[in-house]
Amino acid sequence: MRPILIDIGIPIYAYGASLTVAFLFGAWFGAKRARAQGLDGEHVWNVATWSFIAALLGSRAFHVAFENPALLKTPGKWLSIWQGGLVFYGGFIGAVLASIIYCRVKKLDFWRIADVVAPVIALGHGFVRIGCFLNGCCFGKPASWGVVFTAHDQIPRQPTQLYESAAGVLFFFGLLAYEKRFKKAHGELVALYAAIYGITRFMIEFVRADDRGRTFAGLHISQLIGLAGLVAGVAGFVWLRLRKSPVPSPPSPVGKK
Repeated sequence: MRPILIDIGIPIYAYGASLTVAFLFGAWFGAKRARAQGLDGEHVWNVATWSFIAALLGSRAFHVAFENPALLKTPGKWLSIWQGGLVFYGGFIGAVLASIIYCRVKKLDFWRIADVVAPVIALGHGFVRIGCFLNGCCFGKPASWGVVFTAHDQIPRQPTQLYESAAGVLFFFGLLAYEKRFKKAHGELVALYAAIYGITRFMIEFVRADDRGRTFAGLHISQLIGLAGLVAGVAGFVWLRLRKSPVPSPPSPVGKK
């Protein structure tokens, strides 16, 4: 564990650093992808900025509402995100809503923008989970071959953070490969990501051991949202395939104009 990467008079937290790297690289790479597909890269930077703010608020709100409602009694800790307490699904929902609003205001095709950033979101999530690993949060159940998160106990545990990090990297390359060879309609990438991440998160939750908050029908809220994401992703993918819409041209290699 290394929750503080470096202290230069001001502590640089691993989780905050991972968020910053994910945002900066994601916005840069997303803008590059946008330009390669004939879009204005500035829109991606704007979407990324507003989505980042909305994601922080949404992820923290989900944590307080579903995992740690006791924080409602201590307002001073509402924003103490360096101590953990951000829920990906809350952030994802917040980011999607912010993106939809931005695209509506700017009269942009939301599905096209969503497909530009979908692989970037997957990779960014991989970055952030490394921050979780260093911070020692989001750990798994005991395992003889696991990792000891010393701030919690001395028991080796499954590094569930690294499972999600590896999944994010695989999804990134998988979505790019799908886009190049099989994509038929705008929106397919984000629909696929919602589906595959939903089922992946559903399965990983079974080996998570940190406090998951309340359960519903024996399942954690993250598992229920994961199932909803799977259903919505599959339904959205089928709808996008069947609706009458122009088939996009294959994207140019990233970096070309």
